Amino acid sequence: MNLSRLAEDQLGRAESRLRDAQRAFRERRWPDTIRFGQEAVELSLKALLRAMAVEVPKRHDVGPVLSIVAPTLPQVIRRRLPQIVRLSAELADRRALAMYGDEQGGRPASDLFRDAAEARRYLTESRDLVSLVQRQLGTASRARPGTRAHRPAAR
Repeated sequence: MNLSRLAEDQLGRAESRLRDAQRAFRERRWPDTIRFGQEAVELSLKALLRAMAVEVPKRHDVGPVLSIVAPTLPQVIRRRLPQIVRLSAELADRRALAMYGDEQGGRPASDLFRDAAEARRYLTESRDLVSLVQRQLGTASRARPGTRAHRPAAR
């Protein structure tokens, strides 16, 4: 796969969001853990699509596009596609609540997300997915915010 600068940038930003999610979890900020985990998933999946020269959707849930291009995905991604699509959809659905709370009901995000186990599950799944995409794109998680993702030297 050709890892364009756009894909590299998105993957580097996904890694940054994952670090933000980990920090939020340590600080017991469950809504932020979920929101940053969602952004990490979205950005890493969009990096994968870019590397495959697939048009990237301008939406948070990337799962439907992955399902359409499933035959062209790397085998390891295809094997996990149902879980990846589920995670993308669940996190996209929870993103707005984690960010804004329930505005009509007057409930802040911190009231809606009080479950450490839920935050831990989404953090773990987000971390696993970002790592999977990194391996598929041949990158290491050494990128720093604002820098391009590191690619190992060719042998």
